[in-house]
Amino acid sequence: MSPVKPEILKANKEEKKQQILNAAEILFSEQGYHAASIASIAKKSGISKGLMYNYFENKEDLLNQLVISRFNIMFDYFLIDSSKSKEENLVILIDRSFDVLVEMEDMFMIYFSIMFNKKVFDIIKTDLEAVLEPLMVGMIDIMAKLGFEKPFEEAMFLRSILDGLSMNYLLMGNEFPKDYCINRIKKIYLK
Repeated sequence: MSPVKPEILKANKEEKKQQILNAAEILFSEQGYHAASIASIAKKSGISKGLMYNYFENKEDLLNQLVISRFNIMFDYFLIDSSKSKEENLVILIDRSFDVLVEMEDMFMIYFSIMFNKKVFDIIKTDLEAVLEPLMVGMIDIMAKLGFEKPFEEAMFLRSILDGLSMNYLLMGNEFPKDYCINRIKKIYLK
């Protein structure tokens, strides 16, 4: 029997890691970070608890890698396109904020739940800020080009509005006046 090629081993390991991340996302979303155990994540992943530690140092490492990997995917939605006008980029940012909520609902449920638990949020804070930085730089640039005197503060204000709307949208579902809110934000910023 010939030995397994290193690239196949690496692909298998990455596939198993993604299974674990997917299981963790579901359980953290349904049960919360503290209630979801390594044992339950391993069981849902179809591996032994001991094997989990071949992929992640501990539960904190698992949470951090989960959030960062998902946010890296999510922020691809928000890349600022220098060929578009500042207004077009802002419209894309606002519209896609709700599109990504629908596609990544479980991840946002985790994100918002850990935002309100400082000890848990501190696990991901440094890496998350690094992931958020390009988006914030783009938002600040848009606000500067729109003529705001304090573009950083205005970008933080818009980010806070979008976070608040996102939380309410996740809680209310179809009852949330999404279209009204999207159009209202556009009216504020695109005079």
